[in-house]
Amino acid sequence: MADMKKKPIDPKIVERQLPQLIYLLRSHYLHYRVNAAEGLGNLGDARGVGPLIEALRDEYVDVRWIAAQALGKIGDKSAADPLLHLLESEEKWDRIGAIRGLEGIGEIRAITALIRLLGDKDHKVRAAAAHALGVIGDESALESLASAAGDPDDIVRKESNQAIEAIRKRKALSPDNQPAVNPS
Repeated sequence: MADMKKKPIDPKIVERQLPQLIYLLRSHYLHYRVNAAEGLGNLGDARGVGPLIEALRDEYVDVRWIAAQALGKIGDKSAADPLLHLLESEEKWDRIGAIRGLEGIGEIRAITALIRLLGDKDHKVRAAAAHALGVIGDESALESLASAAGDPDDIVRKESNQAIEAIRKRKALSPDNQPAVNPS
């Protein structure tokens, strides 16, 4: 998985746009709320976390989906509990958005829920869960990912196999797995 570092945004732009985006996130126009949630994620400022968490309760799934992903872009751990709660939604796009958000945060507490979602009825949810498990990279997911590698859906199999490889690669590069150096 590529490590994509985003370029810092000019603080003057953040100071100008942040209050406007927070205001628009409360608009009665759906399109404005969706764009505001995406904009707050792109700004990456932690002051957007509270309003985005509120947006996870929006009546429209489009807003919740984008807000969850925006929280992942910001990467603030205080969003983990609301995102974990959103994983329980009946709406697949809520679950996918929450998965992406937790992946962005790197929330280790999500591992158990993500493993459970490998058995979700929707293949897009299963694929997103497999991808997130690979990004978060906890070895406890390996057995479940190996089972998911036999999923009937091609994308789920691909994401599961890539996640297994990512976790194994991370483990191989871990300082705990490096041979001891003999100083003699």
